[in-house]
Amino acid sequence: MQTLFIFIGVLSFPLLIYSIKLVINQLKLKEISVFDLTEKTKDFEITKNGIHAICMLGISSDFKISGLEASIITPNGKQINLTENLIRYSSLRKRVKTVEQWKFETNQNGKHTLFIKNLDDYISKNPILKSGKPFSNRKIETKSLKILVKQSVSTKHRLISIIGLVLGINGSFWGIMLGINPNLFG
Repeated sequence: MQTLFIFIGVLSFPLLIYSIKLVINQLKLKEISVFDLTEKTKDFEITKNGIHAICMLGISSDFKISGLEASIITPNGKQINLTENLIRYSSLRKRVKTVEQWKFETNQNGKHTLFIKNLDDYISKNPILKSGKPFSNRKIETKSLKILVKQSVSTKHRLISIIGLVLGINGSFWGIMLGINPNLFG
């Protein structure tokens, strides 16, 4: 039985290392550009192909921004439709809360343009955003929000890194602890 626990502990260690590599790669992703939400044209330069995210600066995931539609025009004039994130990830950027709103994938480098449809209508109908958390009275003025364009990773890689960290830490710790002392709890 001890060899089984040690085997589980040793097998969990590569999973832990792989998950740590994924997290480090997520932390190394670069920011591309920051805009005010109210700016009409939002041009930015993409130098690396792959998955990118459009984030809202100044809010966390408990604020709902629905009703905005965005698209990106590539350097050759093609339109990229953005997909809204099912899991809205929050993070901190220079001590300011940030939430990933949309994702897109591009194969072209160069100057891209972000268009947000019905932005003026949205700001006039929603001058103040309210938190969706119960018993919270936090409010943010919509005009004060900023947009961040940055590199991103797929949801699959993000979930693998989280699950891998949890399983890797627990499997390594408990596998080795129970392998060394199987009568730890009795």
